[in-house]
Amino acid sequence: MVMIRSLFALLLATAVLAYDDGPRRLLGRECPTDVAFSSECLSAAMPPYPICMKRSASEWVEHAIESHARCCGTDTTECKCPQKNSARFLGKIENHCHGVEICKAQVLGGLDESIETERLEIDEEEGH
Repeated sequence: MVMIRSLFALLLATAVLAYDDGPRRLLGRECPTDVAFSSECLSAAMPPYPICMKRSASEWVEHAIESHARCCGTDTTECKCPQKNSARFLGKIENHCHGVEICKAQVLGGLDESIETERLEIDEEEGH
């Protein structure tokens, strides 16, 4: 029984530390990062520690961008979040959506740069 209480206390402490987008580290461990994305993007795209450890930063950004179309804007009927009508969700979704917009711009900006680089290389090969 004492062991169960200790385990429950540890789980509760972990939840409290990670609650409300609090610290993204615990006991020296941190959520993954990626220099390709700004801190605003990563803060919006990634869940708190320790859940963030389940995927890479780029995978969380990809997931956030994919869900952005369903959960941001005026029509959220396709949003899969079971809490989409809760006050907590509604209070945070606007900031989340803004952060994911930053992610989208960074992803699309990176794609535009690679397309432009390829275009320049092709032009140089053709002698233009």
